[in-house]
Amino acid sequence: MLVFPQILLSVILVSCPTPSPAQQGGAPAGRPVTCTFSNPSYSGYCKASASAAKEQSAADACQEILDCLNNVQCSKTYCNATQIRGGWNLVSAEEGPGN
Repeated sequence: MLVFPQILLSVILVSCPTPSPAQQGGAPAGRPVTCTFSNPSYSGYCKASASAAKEQSAADACQEILDCLNNVQCSKTYCNATQIRGGWNLVSAEEGPGN
């Protein structure tokens, strides 16, 4: 009997994640936004990419990154993996792909 291999295959197929529309080549989840930040302790400007949901402004989309940059407990990396946490300001938030 081949019951066990069929059950095993069913379990594997059910547990595999389904690709998101963005992974399938469909429309991205949001509009691309380029965020520019400054900090007196950082040389130059920091640019990071974000994604704005339909109802969000570009500045709202950058807020999550700004909150992380100003939070010593945030472990995400931005700005060439800077360890500077605090004193960051949003300089600009522009819709469109990053440079």
